[in-house]
Amino acid sequence: MHFKTMDPDLVRQLIADQPDIISEAAEREAQLYRNARCPMCLEQGCEKRFDAPKIIVTPDGPTVVSSPFGKGLLVKGYAICMSCGTQFNPHTGVIRHSPSTLIHDPPQDLP
Repeated sequence: MHFKTMDPDLVRQLIADQPDIISEAAEREAQLYRNARCPMCLEQGCEKRFDAPKIIVTPDGPTVVSSPFGKGLLVKGYAICMSCGTQFNPHTGVIRHSPSTLIHDPPQDLP
């Protein structure tokens, strides 16, 4: 299967009269990731990452079985802490993955 890209000048012409609704959303999201605090080490400043699409090849051709694109304007992703490498959802703080060296046993002197 071969994909043909559209002529960039034609694309610009086709969208010339359309309002830019992506730039503002992208800037808000970039600010969210920059200001996010890691739930493990509490450092501020994360980077957005996303899972690569998963494609399977069947006799009928390639099929996308999972994609980082959803119903919203922007690619779905997760935050990665630039200090400790913990991956988490910046909206909820739910940890997706964390290096095991950060997980400690509770102190023995606790009641």
